[in-house]
Formats: sequence, C-alpha cells, structure tokens
Amino acid sequence: MITLALVERLHRACTTQRWHDHLRPVDLTVQGKQAHMMTIAWLLGKFQERREDDIDWNYLIEGQLFGLLRKCVTSDLKAQVFDRLIAADAARLNGVVRKELLEELEPLEGDILGGFDTYFASQHHESEGQSRARKVLQAASSLATAWEFKVIEQSNAFLPEVTAVRYNIDQQKRIHQYLPGFRELDRRESDLTLFVDLCGRLRFQERWSHTPILPKSFVLDHELTVANLAYLLAVERGCRPEHCVNAFFGGLYHDFLEVMTRDIVAPFKKKLAELEAIVDEYALEEFESQLSRMLPEQWYEDLKFLVLDEFSCRVRDVATGVTTAVGTIDPEDPAHADACDGVMIKACDNFAAFMEAYFSVQYGVTSRDLRKALDGLYETRAMHGGGFQHIYEEWYAEVGSPPQP
Repeated sequence: MITLALVERLHRACTTQRWHDHLRPVDLTVQGKQAHMMTIAWLLGKFQERREDDIDWNYLIEGQLFGLLRKCVTSDLKAQVFDRLIAADAARLNGVVRKELLEELEPLEGDILGGFDTYFASQHHESEGQSRARKVLQAASSLATAWEFKVIEQSNAFLPEVTAVRYNIDQQKRIHQYLPGFRELDRRESDLTLFVDLCGRLRFQERWSHTPILPKSFVLDHELTVANLAYLLAVERGCRPEHCVNAFFGGLYHDFLEVMTRDIVAPFKKKLAELEAIVDEYALEEFESQLSRMLPEQWYEDLKFLVLDEFSCRVRDVATGVTTAVGTIDPEDPAHADACDGVMIKACDNFAAFMEAYFSVQYGVTSRDLRKALDGLYETRAMHGGGFQHIYEEWYAEVGSPPQP
C-alpha cells in the first residue's frame, strides 16, 4: 500500500531547492532535476535498444525512485560532499537512509524495499541490463545538471568559483562520453538536444497559474510525481513489468502537450468545451511538426503512444504499431503486451493535484479558487481515487470544507 508518509516524503523533493547558494533566475528543485533527468534517460535507453543491447527499464525507474528518496532524506548536499560521504562509508550512509525510509517502503507491494536494498548494496551482481540502466541514470544526471548550470551560469559570472563549477561538470560528463548517445545529447546543434530543451522548458512552466499556491508547482515536477505514483500503483496491482514501465513514462509525459499550448486551467477548459477541439488540433499539429523532426521515427511513434489520448486505456499492436483504446487492460492477453493504463495515470494526476492544493492550504496560502478545486478533487475521489482513498480522507479531514450532502 502507498502510505501517506511516503507521499509526504516524495513531496519534499518538490520543495528542496538546488543551487541555493547561487543566484537563480528561476526555481530549480530536486524534483525538477530528477524529472528532466528521466526524459534524458528515456533517450539514452532508446540508444541502448537501437544497438540491441538489453536494458532493464524497471531497474532504471526504481533506481531513479530510490535515488530521489535518498535525496529527500539527505537533502541537497553538494555533489562533492555527497561523493565523499559515499567514498568514506557508503554502507553506513545507505543504512541510515534505509532506517529512515523503512516504515514507508515496507508496506509497498512488489518487494520495493528489497529492490532498495539490492540497488544500494552492490553493483557486482547486476545483470548486463541492470548495469546499463545504472550507467544511463548516471549519464542522464550529469546532462541534467549541466543543463541547469547553463540556466544560472550567466547570472553567477561574478562568483569566483563559477569556472571551477563548470570544470567539475565537464569532468563528470567526460566519464560518460562513450555511452551510446551521450555525445549526441551533449551537442548543442543536435535535434535530440532540442527535445531535451523542450522538456526542460516544462520546468519553468507553472501550474495553478490562476491562483497562488505554495510551494509553486511546475509542470515537469508534477509529471514526475504522477509517474512515480503510477509506477508504484501498477506494481501494487501486479501489472506486467512492461506495463509498469509504460505507466511511469505515460505519467512522465502525460502533460507534454502543454509545452505547445501552455497550461489551460480546468475552469477555462470547461467553458471552452465546444472549442476544445481547436486547442487539441493546434497542439497535435505542433507536436507532429516539431517532434517528428527531433526524434527518430520509431522513438517519435513511441512518444506519441505515451502522449496522445493520455487518460485512456490503450494498447499498441506490436506488428503494425496501431494504437487502440480499450476498456481495460488484460495482462494475460498477448494482444495487450504493449499497453498503457491511462485511467490509472488520471487517478494519479488528480491525486497529485489534490496533494498540491492540500499542501498549499497547510502552508497557509489559499484562495476561493483553490478551495473550490480542493473540494472538487475530493468529491471525485471515488471516480479517480486509484489507491489513495485513505490519504484523501485523512488530508481532507484536516483542511477541507464540510462535505456537501
């Protein structure tokens, strides 16, 4: 079961700031960096598949989650300090983190706690697919950090250590330069770099633009919350490993079209119901014209499967690539081998929105619109509750309006 304590722990990544000893033109959160890292990891994983090298996508996703949880416990230490702690006594550090997370990970289905222990215990017993997944995560992390530094470098040119920071980042990138695809993603003129930049722009795009909330919520941060919850929920439901992977990346990209249209708040969407097709048509045209140029054809088709009709249950024919909406996904049906449960992702999306509203009210920042959204999300919990009913109930009892009869 996904516990309230685990959800609250994951929320810390949305409030923990990176580069907080530097001048920053925008908020750069641990959550945002992790989300951007996973969009890069998706590309690097595709390079591995193109070489017909095995990569364990589930291991990659869980490694990301475990790394994020560890950061939530240790806070955002400087990389050099964290590396020195790992070098001095990795087992002790990971033991402290494990003890802190034990009550949150132990109730999860699918032996997530065992996966945590295995991931941080030793790299010597990993399969080739697992080893590649770990290397992809490390390489993606270095590229995401380098991308962040470009955002703040000019603003911090007056600091004497900025040259040393740039040197350290370049040194980290050199470690991964022979990983398939790495150098192409590190080239400014690469089409794939344009895709990385496009995903990165979602780190600047605020949600709840019609009402102030605290902390601010950004689209890419929100997408990773949905992705991690969807993955854990898929594991809890006993979904096939490949369905769990699609749940994660379907969650990670479920709001991707907003980079084409920007955020359209829910009340306005309802008023635009008759004109919504125009907005959707524009988003689709932009998606097709831009992404078809940035990505290789098969990767573009894979992204389209994850992005379009994002809240429907859908299956893709392995032979023809044709996507079909279905009522439910049958894990035993060979025709459902490549499937994405958009209904489950919608449940996680609604819960993540409820979580953002709840924490804002808890921090003392609210408004009539935010209260209305909080009440509306709570009232539809049965429709989109997923595995979060107990958390809805507990949180709403703290901050919600009296339920309407």
